[in-house]
Amino acid sequence: MLWIIVGIAVIVFLVFLSAFFSCSEMAFVSINRAVVRDKASRGDRRARILDELLQNPDNVISAIVIGNNLVNIFAAIIAGAVATEVFGNIGIGIATFVMLLVVIIFSEVTPKSLGIRNEELALRVARSLSVITKVFHPLVVLVMSVSNFL
Repeated sequence: MLWIIVGIAVIVFLVFLSAFFSCSEMAFVSINRAVVRDKASRGDRRARILDELLQNPDNVISAIVIGNNLVNIFAAIIAGAVATEVFGNIGIGIATFVMLLVVIIFSEVTPKSLGIRNEELALRVARSLSVITKVFHPLVVLVMSVSNFL
């Protein structure tokens, strides 16, 4: 029973993390670069970080997409395991349907509508995006190399 509660808690955490990725992605791609550059030139540290990220947006977006996909996959795996424990073999179908709705509503549509043209949010997540971009850099290089090869 404890493992089921922990599993659900981890799923909730991963859904929030996915929402963060989706919201950040939309804030990043919809930011006004001129405003960011102006704030950076006036000494705003967050704007300077964001301006640096905007120099290579493909890397940032790729890192966000990779992170978002990883957390969604892990959430689905855990949901499948929890649902199978609770409902037996039919649990996979239940988990698939529930996670489909949860991801679409709470990890994609709602966060993206909150993030679009949200300058303050983009500035707030700039440091996190910088860290995420650095952490996923090797994977981003691999994925982009394969993508360019195809």
